[in-house]
Amino acid sequence: MADVVSLLSAIVQLVDFGAKVSARLNEFSSSAHDVPGTFKSIQAQLPLLLNILSRLKVDIDSGKMDDDRQRALSPVVDDFADQVRALKAILDTTLPPSDASTWERRQMVIMSLWQDKKVKDVEEKLERIKTTLTLDFVACPPTVGNSEVEIARINQRLSMLMSEIRAGNR
Repeated sequence: MADVVSLLSAIVQLVDFGAKVSARLNEFSSSAHDVPGTFKSIQAQLPLLLNILSRLKVDIDSGKMDDDRQRALSPVVDDFADQVRALKAILDTTLPPSDASTWERRQMVIMSLWQDKKVKDVEEKLERIKTTLTLDFVACPPTVGNSEVEIARINQRLSMLMSEIRAGNR
């Protein structure tokens, strides 16, 4: 039971934290015209990975994920959290504040290129995490009851979460 609670807690915190990092990436890309490709790639992947975690949370909440699978996924979620924290640290040192001048923004974009290797490392690790989570979904597809009400409830929760992530409110 403790494993379930810790995994649920880790997922909830990671989705919240990841959504904030995703919003920061979106802010960066909207304020800078020459965003490095690695940032763009992570910007595209992060919301998808957060959505996958949200689906895992739904399975755990509904009791449709066994303990062995939860234990197996726990290090993957921990690794994902580590990568999001690493990405946040990079963003904190390379992204201009929202009140920065145009000159400061351009300077920060150039400085972000020096972090390219670190960002690529994070991107590669996120790719491996995505592969692992994809394998998990193929091997253990989410079990959804036959109830149309349950399916509608899950779809509604996922839609709400994705809307919040896109809006940067999570």
